[in-house]
Amino acid sequence: MKKQLLLFALMLLPMVASAEEVEINGLWYNLVSKAKVAEVIQNKNNQYYSGNIVIPDVVINEGVEYNVTTIGESAFSYCSNLYSISIPNSINNIGNNTFSGCNNLNAVYISDLEAWCMISFDGQIANPLNFAHHLYLNGVEIIDLEIPNGVTDIDGAFCGCSSFRSVTIPNSVTSMDGAFIGCTNLTSVSIPNSVTSIADAFCYCFGLTSVTLSNNITSIDNTFNGCSSLTAITIPNSVTSIETCAFAFCSSLVSLIIPNSVTSIGTEAFAGCTALTSIAIPNSVTTISPRAFYLCPNLASVTISNSVTCIESQAFSGCGALTSVIIPNSVTSISREAFSDCSSLTSVIIGSGMKNIASNAFAKCPSLSSITFYCKTIGRWFKDNTSIKEIIIGNGVVNIESQAFSGCTGITTLTIPNSVITIGKQAFEKCYNLNSLSIGNNVTNIESGAFRSCLGLTSVFLPNSVTVIENSSFEGCTALTSLTIGSGIKKIGKEAFVKCKELSDVYCYAETVPITSLDAFKDSYIDYATLHVPDASVEEYKSTSPWSEFGNIVGLSDSETAIDAKQLKALPVLIQAEDGQFSVEGAPEGTKIAVYDASGVELGAAVSRGGKTFIPARLPQGSIAIVKIGERRVKVVTK
Repeated sequence: MKKQLLLFALMLLPMVASAEEVEINGLWYNLVSKAKVAEVIQNKNNQYYSGNIVIPDVVINEGVEYNVTTIGESAFSYCSNLYSISIPNSINNIGNNTFSGCNNLNAVYISDLEAWCMISFDGQIANPLNFAHHLYLNGVEIIDLEIPNGVTDIDGAFCGCSSFRSVTIPNSVTSMDGAFIGCTNLTSVSIPNSVTSIADAFCYCFGLTSVTLSNNITSIDNTFNGCSSLTAITIPNSVTSIETCAFAFCSSLVSLIIPNSVTSIGTEAFAGCTALTSIAIPNSVTTISPRAFYLCPNLASVTISNSVTCIESQAFSGCGALTSVIIPNSVTSISREAFSDCSSLTSVIIGSGMKNIASNAFAKCPSLSSITFYCKTIGRWFKDNTSIKEIIIGNGVVNIESQAFSGCTGITTLTIPNSVITIGKQAFEKCYNLNSLSIGNNVTNIESGAFRSCLGLTSVFLPNSVTVIENSSFEGCTALTSLTIGSGIKKIGKEAFVKCKELSDVYCYAETVPITSLDAFKDSYIDYATLHVPDASVEEYKSTSPWSEFGNIVGLSDSETAIDAKQLKALPVLIQAEDGQFSVEGAPEGTKIAVYDASGVELGAAVSRGGKTFIPARLPQGSIAIVKIGERRVKVVTK
């Protein structure tokens, strides 16, 4: 308020008075004749003020007295030989950059502390204490500051005064923005309940270890930036916003409780809090701002509440101790580099509300190996992330977009649940080490290049729901030996299975031959492979290219792995037997699965949980077994 009133008064002066520049006793002044006030200004003789300057409260020019009320902008700037300055009680304003570059100034002398608090400083470096660091009251240096009762505003009054050890602030004070910036030896402070805002108040108070905040403070803004000795602080329930750099680089701050009253956490609010080990974001916060917890290397535990909707850029970047993160259902977006350089992060769970994650949100997280998704659509958020070894796709996922996991060479197993309908273009292209794939019963379309160059795949089972296999969907799956295509297939695109050179058995349950590109099996040596199709459709497949090019085309009733073709058509599943166990893929969730030998003795049983179900049951090679899935039975021969 004092700055606003002073600015208004200064704006009025040119309208009511003329000014004159004069030198009096070695100091230059701007004299306003009608107002009878004087402003100390720069030396007009192209010289710098030096030595020990005493500014009088009154000057006389041609018999007229002028009250000295202002030290003008840059009046003493770069006076490198200025050693001390005495400032009278009459001064009410000190201009911007007034003492800039006064590097040898070491003392400021005043005679009235209350009058000093009334001065309006036009910017931080207007205050001579930023350079002198020592304040003397009536010739005695102030070490333990007691602000007089009745003072209401101490904005910027003591910034840079490194000699203070303690401060007593009376209940009359209501405003103290920037009051103690750089008071490096101040160790403790108690802020009275009369204060509601403390922006910039204690920045770079390196020695500050103890703070008691007012119970009426609503905002903390750049207040404790750089308070490197502060180990703990209690934030009262009155606080609604923790603003920019509020606790930035409080490198000794170990723990902190953010109350439910807080609705916003600002940019770099806790950046550089290197000792901070845990943080819980309360239910009142909706946005975690950019770099809010940037470079907190010991932050090992983060709890994000269900109220948060947005995690902005670099919010947790450089949190090297963080091992896992749960993103709640409320979060809809994660911005660029939000969790970059989290070197110990191993697992992330992404909630159902997620709509967008920046492609580099988890950049440089070399330990990130497991991601669980519950969001409706998975975008191209982790493309080319080679550290990921496991992706868990929850039942809420409907769409896997183009290139979602393209180039994720660490993935070895993949289960796509029944909720998924679409697998986008190149979604899993170049997942070179993917060797186990289970596709849910509601996928209708395998888009172009979806599993191109998945070099580790040996078998693929496509459920009845799949109607279209687009161009190059499984191109270059060079280890693929067994392919099962459900009865719903209508169309197979260009080069869908090109260069699948190890393909030996293809099971197609469609009674009507699907529309198939002539080059669908190009360079896959199908003249050496066996095609298994419904008995009634054998002749149609034999007369239709490219199916007719298979070396052997047989009815499903003659197949080793499927005795009852009608039954398999009603319940299309993939059954495999190896290493002393059976695996059943494609059975509805909750279905009981049991394995019997040829005499009817049960060898093992399990309940399908979706995806692939394993049943321990050891049989000699070539043995016949009955696999009962629900009420249906399938006869298989072990290989």
